[in-house]
Amino acid sequence: MPPQRWVHAIEHGAAAFLFNPCADSNEIENFKKLAKNCLRRHVITPFNHLPEGELFNVVTFGCKLKLNTIKNNENKIIDYLRRHAIKEGPEFHIAEDGDYKFGLLEKAKILTDLADSKICPFN
Repeated sequence: MPPQRWVHAIEHGAAAFLFNPCADSNEIENFKKLAKNCLRRHVITPFNHLPEGELFNVVTFGCKLKLNTIKNNENKIIDYLRRHAIKEGPEFHIAEDGDYKFGLLEKAKILTDLADSKICPFN
């Protein structure tokens, strides 16, 4: 996914879950599950330009959580999302999906409501 797509999503309050495609496949799957179970407004995409030593990033408007592993960092990710996702970004109040669908593999599910009023509701 081109960066301008996920950057636009974070302007709407989304969290971009970026991962190095060479990271451990089990870690990538856990990262994806966490994203899907925490908020509807998210983007998950491989990103070849993460700095060395950073296999995973969670990016929200103006903030970034850098990780080299998901294992034992799940609560750190959840805390980060609860502090930074949804309520930041110049267009965060616009919760509806846009029209861009190219490359979309799976439509995000509503976990609490369209506005994601509760982040990571199952944790």
